[in-house]
Amino acid sequence: MKKNIITVSRQFGSGGRTIGRTVAQRLGIPCYDKELVDKVALESGFDPKFVEERGEASPGKSRFSFSFLGHGVPGVMGGMSANDFLWTIQYNVILSLAEKGPCVIVGRCAGWVLREQPHVLNVFIHADRQERLRRAVEEGIPPVAAVQMVTLNCAQCFQMDQDLGSVTPGKCADLVFFEDLKDFRVLRTVIDGRVVAENGRLLAGLSPYAYPEEALRSMHVKDPITPASF
Repeated sequence: MKKNIITVSRQFGSGGRTIGRTVAQRLGIPCYDKELVDKVALESGFDPKFVEERGEASPGKSRFSFSFLGHGVPGVMGGMSANDFLWTIQYNVILSLAEKGPCVIVGRCAGWVLREQPHVLNVFIHADRQERLRRAVEEGIPPVAAVQMVTLNCAQCFQMDQDLGSVTPGKCADLVFFEDLKDFRVLRTVIDGRVVAENGRLLAGLSPYAYPEEALRSMHVKDPITPASF
Protein backbone atom coordinates (compact mmCIF):
# COMPACT_ATOMS: atom_id res chain seq x y z
CA MET A 1 0.00 0.00 0.00
CA LYS A 2 1.39 3.38 -0.99
CA LYS A 3 2.27 5.76 1.84
CA ASN A 4 1.55 9.30 0.68
CA ILE A 5 1.62 11.16 4.01
CA ILE A 6 4.71 11.26 6.22
CA THR A 7 4.64 12.42 9.82
CA VAL A 8 7.93 13.34 11.46
CA SER A 9 8.13 13.16 15.23
CA ARG A 10 11.47 14.17 16.69
CA GLN A 11 13.50 14.85 19.75
CA PHE A 12 14.47 18.44 20.27
CA GLY A 13 17.74 19.19 18.49
CA SER A 14 17.78 15.96 16.45
CA GLY A 15 17.33 17.73 13.11
CA GLY A 16 13.84 16.37 12.45
CA ARG A 17 12.58 19.67 11.08
CA THR A 18 15.42 19.86 8.55
CA ILE A 19 14.93 16.22 7.54
CA GLY A 20 11.19 16.72 7.10
CA ARG A 21 11.63 19.73 4.84
CA THR A 22 14.34 17.98 2.82
CA VAL A 23 12.15 14.92 2.26
CA ALA A 24 9.18 17.08 1.22
CA GLN A 25 11.34 19.06 -1.21
CA ARG A 26 12.71 15.92 -2.84
CA LEU A 27 9.25 14.39 -3.16
CA GLY A 28 7.72 17.62 -4.42
CA ILE A 29 5.00 17.71 -1.77
CA PRO A 30 4.05 20.31 0.89
CA CYS A 31 5.71 20.32 4.30
CA TYR A 32 3.64 21.59 7.21
CA ASP A 33 5.73 22.81 10.12
CA LYS A 34 5.51 26.52 10.90
CA GLU A 35 2.67 26.57 8.38
CA LEU A 36 0.70 24.22 10.63
CA VAL A 37 1.29 26.50 13.59
CA ASP A 38 -0.12 29.43 11.61
CA LYS A 39 -3.20 27.46 10.56
CA VAL A 40 -3.90 26.35 14.13
CA ALA A 41 -3.41 29.89 15.40
CA LEU A 42 -5.89 31.18 12.82
CA GLU A 43 -8.49 28.55 13.68
CA SER A 44 -8.12 28.81 17.46
CA GLY A 45 -7.53 32.53 17.84
CA PHE A 46 -4.45 31.87 19.95
CA ASP A 47 -1.18 33.69 19.46
CA PRO A 48 1.19 31.69 17.18
CA LYS A 49 3.83 31.75 19.93
CA PHE A 50 1.41 30.06 22.34
CA VAL A 51 0.59 27.43 19.70
CA GLU A 52 4.31 26.89 19.04
CA GLU A 53 5.05 26.37 22.73
CA ARG A 54 2.04 24.30 23.75
CA GLY A 55 0.92 22.55 20.57
CA GLU A 56 3.43 19.71 20.92
CA ALA A 57 1.88 18.55 24.20
CA SER A 58 -0.60 15.72 24.49
CA PRO A 59 -4.15 16.55 25.59
CA GLY A 60 -5.18 16.68 29.22
CA LYS A 61 -5.26 13.48 31.22
CA SER A 62 -9.02 13.61 31.72
CA ARG A 63 -11.29 11.77 29.31
CA PHE A 64 -13.17 15.03 28.86
CA SER A 65 -10.54 16.42 26.53
CA PHE A 66 -10.78 13.37 24.24
CA SER A 67 -14.55 13.62 23.90
CA PHE A 68 -14.25 16.60 21.55
CA LEU A 69 -11.75 15.04 19.16
CA GLY A 70 -13.09 15.07 15.64
CA HIS A 71 -15.74 17.65 16.49
CA GLY A 72 -15.64 21.40 16.00
CA VAL A 73 -16.17 23.74 18.93
CA PRO A 74 -16.91 26.95 16.99
CA GLY A 75 -16.46 30.24 18.78
CA VAL A 76 -16.21 28.84 22.30
CA MET A 77 -13.90 26.68 24.35
CA GLY A 78 -16.80 24.50 25.49
CA GLY A 79 -15.61 24.46 29.09
CA MET A 80 -12.22 23.05 28.08
CA SER A 81 -8.89 24.35 29.29
CA ALA A 82 -6.86 26.42 26.82
CA ASN A 83 -4.51 23.48 26.26
CA ASP A 84 -7.32 21.02 25.53
CA PHE A 85 -9.08 23.49 23.26
CA LEU A 86 -5.82 24.04 21.37
CA TRP A 87 -5.35 20.27 21.05
CA THR A 88 -8.86 19.84 19.62
CA ILE A 89 -8.36 22.54 16.98
CA GLN A 90 -4.93 21.19 16.08
CA TYR A 91 -6.32 17.66 15.78
CA ASN A 92 -8.94 18.79 13.27
CA VAL A 93 -6.46 20.92 11.27
CA ILE A 94 -4.12 17.93 10.90
CA LEU A 95 -6.99 15.74 9.68
CA SER A 96 -7.99 18.37 7.12
CA LEU A 97 -4.41 18.70 5.82
CA ALA A 98 -4.13 14.92 5.47
CA GLU A 99 -7.32 14.85 3.43
CA LYS A 100 -5.91 17.34 0.91
CA GLY A 101 -3.26 14.97 -0.39
CA PRO A 102 0.39 13.88 0.00
CA CYS A 103 2.41 15.93 2.46
CA VAL A 104 4.97 15.87 5.26
CA ILE A 105 3.79 16.98 8.71
CA VAL A 106 6.46 17.82 11.29
CA GLY A 107 5.62 17.44 14.97
CA ARG A 108 2.31 18.50 16.53
CA CYS A 109 1.53 14.87 17.52
CA ALA A 110 0.50 14.23 13.89
CA GLY A 111 1.70 10.64 14.11
CA TRP A 112 -0.78 9.99 16.91
CA VAL A 113 -3.60 11.90 15.23
CA LEU A 114 -3.20 9.90 12.01
CA ARG A 115 -2.24 6.62 13.68
CA GLU A 116 -5.18 4.68 12.20
CA GLN A 117 -4.73 6.00 8.66
CA PRO A 118 -3.37 3.19 6.40
CA HIS A 119 -1.60 5.55 3.98
CA VAL A 120 0.61 7.25 6.60
CA LEU A 121 4.28 6.60 7.29
CA ASN A 122 5.25 7.68 10.81
CA VAL A 123 8.93 8.49 11.36
CA PHE A 124 10.68 9.31 14.63
CA ILE A 125 14.01 11.17 14.48
CA HIS A 126 16.28 10.89 17.50
CA ALA A 127 19.88 11.55 18.39
CA ASP A 128 22.28 11.28 21.30
CA ARG A 129 21.56 13.89 23.97
CA GLN A 130 25.01 15.46 23.72
CA GLU A 131 24.65 15.78 19.95
CA ARG A 132 21.26 17.42 20.35
CA LEU A 133 22.65 19.90 22.87
CA ARG A 134 25.60 20.72 20.63
CA ARG A 135 23.32 21.23 17.64
CA ALA A 136 21.00 23.52 19.61
CA VAL A 137 23.86 25.70 20.82
CA GLU A 138 25.31 25.87 17.30
CA GLU A 139 21.91 27.12 16.13
CA GLY A 140 22.15 30.00 18.60
CA ILE A 141 20.10 28.72 21.55
CA PRO A 142 21.63 29.67 24.94
CA PRO A 143 23.18 26.59 26.60
CA VAL A 144 20.99 26.73 29.72
CA ALA A 145 17.85 27.03 27.58
CA ALA A 146 19.02 24.09 25.44
CA VAL A 147 19.46 21.92 28.55
CA GLN A 148 15.97 22.87 29.69
CA MET A 149 14.56 21.93 26.30
CA VAL A 150 15.92 18.38 26.48
CA THR A 151 14.88 17.86 30.10
CA LEU A 152 12.09 19.92 31.64
CA ASN A 153 10.32 20.70 28.37
CA CYS A 154 10.15 17.01 27.46
CA ALA A 155 8.60 16.17 30.83
CA GLN A 156 6.08 18.99 30.42
CA CYS A 157 5.18 17.79 26.93
CA PHE A 158 4.17 14.39 28.30
CA GLN A 159 2.64 15.95 31.44
CA MET A 160 5.15 14.16 33.66
CA ASP A 161 6.86 17.26 35.05
CA GLN A 162 5.34 16.65 38.48
CA ASP A 163 7.78 13.72 38.80
CA LEU A 164 10.51 14.29 36.20
CA GLY A 165 12.41 16.93 34.28
CA SER A 166 14.29 18.91 36.92
CA VAL A 167 16.49 18.55 40.00
CA THR A 168 13.83 19.39 42.55
CA PRO A 169 12.97 17.92 45.98
CA GLY A 170 10.48 15.10 45.55
CA LYS A 171 11.30 14.43 41.88
CA CYS A 172 13.26 11.62 40.23
CA ALA A 173 16.41 12.76 38.46
CA ASP A 174 19.68 11.33 37.21
CA LEU A 175 22.63 13.72 37.05
CA VAL A 176 24.99 14.27 34.12
CA PHE A 177 28.06 16.48 34.59
CA PHE A 178 29.51 18.17 31.49
CA GLU A 179 33.00 19.51 30.97
CA ASP A 180 31.61 22.65 29.34
CA LEU A 181 28.44 24.04 27.77
CA LYS A 182 29.72 24.03 24.20
CA ASP A 183 30.89 20.52 23.34
CA PHE A 184 28.94 18.94 26.24
CA ARG A 185 31.51 16.21 26.84
CA VAL A 186 30.21 14.06 29.69
CA LEU A 187 32.49 13.85 32.73
CA ARG A 188 30.32 11.93 35.15
CA THR A 189 26.88 10.28 35.31
CA VAL A 190 25.02 9.67 38.56
CA ILE A 191 22.02 7.33 38.72
CA ASP A 192 20.12 6.58 41.93
CA GLY A 193 22.80 8.40 43.88
CA ARG A 194 25.66 6.26 42.49
CA VAL A 195 28.38 7.27 40.05
CA VAL A 196 27.87 4.81 37.21
CA ALA A 197 30.21 6.34 34.62
CA GLU A 198 33.17 8.72 34.73
CA ASN A 199 35.55 10.04 32.08
CA GLY A 200 34.21 7.62 29.48
CA ARG A 201 34.47 4.54 31.72
CA LEU A 202 31.49 2.48 32.86
CA LEU A 203 31.75 1.88 36.60
CA ALA A 204 28.54 -0.06 37.20
CA GLY A 205 27.43 -3.46 35.95
CA LEU A 206 24.52 -3.69 33.56
CA SER A 207 21.67 -5.99 34.43
CA PRO A 208 19.95 -7.77 31.55
CA TYR A 209 16.72 -6.10 30.54
CA ALA A 210 13.56 -8.09 31.21
CA TYR A 211 11.31 -7.59 28.20
CA PRO A 212 7.56 -7.64 28.93
CA GLU A 213 5.65 -10.64 27.62
CA GLU A 214 3.73 -8.56 25.07
CA ALA A 215 7.03 -7.53 23.43
CA LEU A 216 8.06 -11.14 22.81
CA ARG A 217 7.04 -13.39 19.92
CA SER A 218 5.48 -10.40 18.18
CA MET A 219 7.04 -10.97 14.74
CA HIS A 220 6.14 -13.93 12.56
CA VAL A 221 7.81 -14.73 9.25
CA LYS A 222 7.04 -17.49 6.79
CA ASP A 223 10.57 -18.85 6.36
CA PRO A 224 13.38 -19.26 8.93
CA ILE A 225 15.85 -16.38 9.06
CA THR A 226 19.46 -17.40 8.38
CA PRO A 227 22.66 -15.48 7.56
CA ALA A 228 21.86 -16.09 3.89
CA SER A 229 18.67 -14.04 4.31
CA PHE A 230 20.82 -10.92 4.48
